[in-house]
Amino acid sequence: MGSEMCIRDREKKFLTPGENFRVFKINGLKIGLMICADVLFMESFQFYNVHKVDIIFVPTTSSYKEEDTPETKLKRDEEIWLKGAKIADCYIIKVSGVGKILGRKILGRSLVASPEKIIFRNNTDGEKQEKIISINLNLNTQNKKKK
Repeated sequence: MGSEMCIRDREKKFLTPGENFRVFKINGLKIGLMICADVLFMESFQFYNVHKVDIIFVPTTSSYKEEDTPETKLKRDEEIWLKGAKIADCYIIKVSGVGKILGRKILGRSLVASPEKIIFRNNTDGEKQEKIISINLNLNTQNKKKK
């Protein structure tokens, strides 16, 4: 996958694309990291499936789109995040900023997905507020599947 595909023209003066994905081991867990548009390429999730990660963290932004309905957002979340969790066979934690970036309004659309379902997603009312979200994940169940 060419990382240059993930950097938009307006971002090029602020960001430098990485060259590859990495797996980090922290307290016995395998952790993956994707950034923003990496999630638009399903082979990104496949990489982490091969490496049997437990969790993928994705810091990202979600642009405000006036035409977006709650149904449209749910469908997009299922098509990207739930599908990605299924492909990677691990938890996905989307950490989304709120406010403005590069002059564009962004929404706090953080979510957590397992291979089976979306466990948490910010509702429409919560997208405009900063918050800290705490969720307990059953990593023992996930780890047993990977052995």
